[in-house]
Order: sequence, then structure tokens, then C-alpha cells
Amino acid sequence: MRRTFRSAFTLIELLVVIAIIALLIGILMPSLSAARENARTVVCQHQMGELGRAAHLYAVTHTIYPACVDNYSISGLNTDRPALDWLGIGDQTGPFNPGNPADPWTGNPKGFSAAPRFGSLYPYFMNDKIILCPSDQAGPYVPNQVVGYGNGKFSYTMVAGMALRSPDRIPKDTHRTGTTVIASDAPVFVEEHGDGCNNMHKEGNFWGGTQPGNGGGDKMVARHGPFETRRGVAPQTGTGGPTVNLRQGRANIAFADGHAETVRPDFGFHKGHAMVPGYNGIPNNVVGLLYRYGVKYDLIRIPNPAP
Repeated sequence: MRRTFRSAFTLIELLVVIAIIALLIGILMPSLSAARENARTVVCQHQMGELGRAAHLYAVTHTIYPACVDNYSISGLNTDRPALDWLGIGDQTGPFNPGNPADPWTGNPKGFSAAPRFGSLYPYFMNDKIILCPSDQAGPYVPNQVVGYGNGKFSYTMVAGMALRSPDRIPKDTHRTGTTVIASDAPVFVEEHGDGCNNMHKEGNFWGGTQPGNGGGDKMVARHGPFETRRGVAPQTGTGGPTVNLRQGRANIAFADGHAETVRPDFGFHKGHAMVPGYNGIPNNVVGLLYRYGVKYDLIRIPNPAP
């Protein structure tokens, strides 16, 4: 009887093929991961551009940019009601409470769950989801983390000094050459880090403060790659703490003319890391951000209404 023999892989050949496949996967995975992160960065940048363009359209209609919560806070106008700011939340005092999404008068800060639908800027972008960066992660606040854990709702915040500002009257810092600051150089929205924000809700307004430790201002997150190692001060120790290695990424910024950019915030993301050397002695990265673009921090107060 004639026998038929069929060729097949030997065990050694099969192991070699598996090893080659594993090697190729190992080579390709970092590239695929980087491609996914690049895609998230682009989506985030697009979303921030949408917010910037919305603010620009608002300014075209109203001659000024929308208000932020700090305009109401420093004026004493949002203690018992939600602020009529761009996002539609009041300032937070005491424990966080999300409230009822259908009722902006509830929650702490008031209007948290309903935001951004009752914000003054919402009619200009009409999309609840664009205020959350796809690279953001919901979770408890962890200091000195480049990812910047949030609440899964807000990733972006307004630069408070730009609120209620006319596009043609942006305050110029003294170090800037020329006579004016054009809108394409004025940051109006940034990616915010949990450090420096109020208890749990992780969305404030990107303000400058006046002295080290006086509020200190919100911090800018650098959650997008490529990442680099830089030196900075250890968390929760201020400017006098030990110097350590930090994983530094990049952040998206939306400008007052409606365009967005991805930048490496070399002024950091944490108080004590976040200082332009020698600039008024304020270890605060909103100061560094505005200094970088030649904008002076100046928060506008809202006049108290007549009783």
C-alpha cells in the first residue's frame, strides 16, 4: 500500500514563527501606542480650538470675552447662585456635591452637573463632550502627576485674566516689546491640572493670584507626549524642597483668535515647578504662561448690582 506524507511545521519552526511574531508585536506596539496618543492630542487640540472659536464668536457678538467664575467670585456675586460664567458653575465653598443636572441652582459648586449647558458660552459650541480631553482620566487627585487626574467631566479652564476683556484691549506685560498684544498671542483656554483647583470638582479658572501661597492660581497639566525628563521641586514642598526628576509632556492651549497649539510648558505644572525664574518671585505657572506670551494678568471685577 502506498503511503502519502504531508509536510507540516516542526515544533522548532513553530516556535521560531511565534518568536518572530512576538518580536514584531514588541516593535510595533510603541508605535501604535504613540499613534493613539497623537490622535488623542489632535482631538484635544481640536476641542480646545472649538472653545477658542466659540469665545471669539462671543466676543464678536458682545465686544468682550465671556465672564469666568472668578469674575463673580471676587465681586461677591456667586455665593448663593450659579455664576453666569462661560461654564455655568458657581464657586465652591465646603464639600463637593454634584447636584441635580436638571437644576443649575443645586450642587456645590452650583451648576456642576448641569455644566456646560447653562454656561454663557454654550450656545456657541453646543457640545457637552468637548470640555473633556480624551487623554484625561477620572480619579482621585494625585499631586505632581503629569496626567492630571480629574473628575471625568472637565479638562479645560479659562484664563481668568482674559475674561470680560475686549479683544483689542489685552493687557501687555512690561517685558513685551511693542505696544499691544494681539489675540493670536493671548491664551484664553488651557488644560488644567488638579493641583490648585477647588476640592474635588477639578475645574477652576486659570488665575494668577498676587502673592506666593495666596491661592497660587491653577496649574497647567502636560499630559500629552512626547515626554521628556526635567528637573523640578518635589511635590507639596514649594520652592525650597528637594529637586527631583519629573516626566514632562506637552499641553494644548487655545488662543483668543480661535486657534489652538500644542506647547511644552517648560514653566511646569506644579507650584514650585511652575515659575519663570526671577519673575516677581511668584512660583505659579499661570504667571509663567502669561509671561511667555507677553500678557499681563489682570482680573476684571463685576460691578455690584443696585439693591
